[in-house]
Amino acid sequence: MKEAYPDLRCVALVEVMQAKAELVRVYVGPVMEHADALSYSMDELARVVREWCSVGG
Repeated sequence: MKEAYPDLRCVALVEVMQAKAELVRVYVGPVMEHADALSYSMDELARVVREWCSVGG
């Protein structure tokens, strides 16, 4: 999709309440290798979106 739509941004939110964050990163990171951002909490996701919006999208 990103080839057809180069301005498309992909962000993934992976929020697991009862797992070690390091372990989640190990398993999820390779699956989402094409994501522009990978957040592991709503706070991280909000930060990424704010940064994208502040640079014009």
